[in-house]
Amino acid sequence: MNNSKIVFFTRNKPDDTLAQYLRIKKLMSLFEVAFNQEVVLFNAYDEKLSHTKLVLKSKKKIKDFLTSINYEISMIVIDILDPASIKLLNKYALKRNIKIYIDIVEYADPKEKKFGYLSPSLYLNHKIIKKSVKKNMTVIAISTFFKNFYYKKGIKTIVIPNLINEEDYSSYVDKELKEKVHFIFAGYPQKKDALDISMQAMMKLNKKYPNSFSFQIAGINEEEFFAKYKYLTKYRREIDSFAAFHGCVKREAIKSLYYKSDFSIIMRDPSLVVCQSGFPTKFTESLAFARPVIANITSDIDNYLTDKQNGYVVEKFSKDALLKALETAIEQKNNRKEMFANAYQTAKVFFSLDKYIERLQGEDD
Repeated sequence: MNNSKIVFFTRNKPDDTLAQYLRIKKLMSLFEVAFNQEVVLFNAYDEKLSHTKLVLKSKKKIKDFLTSINYEISMIVIDILDPASIKLLNKYALKRNIKIYIDIVEYADPKEKKFGYLSPSLYLNHKIIKKSVKKNMTVIAISTFFKNFYYKKGIKTIVIPNLINEEDYSSYVDKELKEKVHFIFAGYPQKKDALDISMQAMMKLNKKYPNSFSFQIAGINEEEFFAKYKYLTKYRREIDSFAAFHGCVKREAIKSLYYKSDFSIIMRDPSLVVCQSGFPTKFTESLAFARPVIANITSDIDNYLTDKQNGYVVEKFSKDALLKALETAIEQKNNRKEMFANAYQTAKVFFSLDKYIERLQGEDD
């Protein structure tokens, strides 16, 4: 490694349960391997500051960092920052002829925001996507949605989806099968995740196949769930007969829940631009844990999900379409071992670091 360093800039909360923070760490590993240089993370996050104050103070923190370092920066990689900080870093890069990348992962949707188009976070997100990304930058896009978006603007874009951990979960393929089929939903449910749609499908499934399955939910506890989906409260006793709520859990607990499960559930509202532009971390995570995915098609999922091979494709965004896929999973439960192996292989082929080294180096766009 030479004396110059690649520096990642973010103001993301350093929390391994957060998808975007995990993505930063994996991208850092990718850059280190691809360019054989030390990678440094500068994080402007301060837990003592409100989100608004954090945005306002990030630029000064970055400026102070840039004036204090005693090494050369060979590349700059921007993660979650505000437009003013991005402008500062781009000016710094242009003056010194430094290669600059920006990671773009989500196009915020007003339907997901409490104040709609008046939401400050939506305003910042749209300003960054539309105004802050300049032609001298290279976009690291989480999906082909953004590749197509920036292609029209003449901005070089590399598609890098969420990458898997380097840990080996091949042992998950050989899990001893139980008679019951176990489904899992992992992550805190936003509006885009439509957990209530999944629950309604599970309720219908329970009528046809009682005591034949369980639904494990990690990321939200039972009280939070029924507070979020009040209209389902009257079905609480029925839901409790097949569903288990684990709340927000640590990474080791997530591993254990995936190991005990057979299929993960991902239902996303295709009418939301956030679902078409982003790419679910839980999709790559499930495959890495050798667990097939039951999902409707949004974003680039159809590039990786093959019906009845590494999961089941839900034909429409509806509880009845999901029910059909769930029924098939139960009726074909003897195929689980083969599907575990296919899921794990998909993760290794499409979401490991090795696949993206040459692409990042510019040899294969």
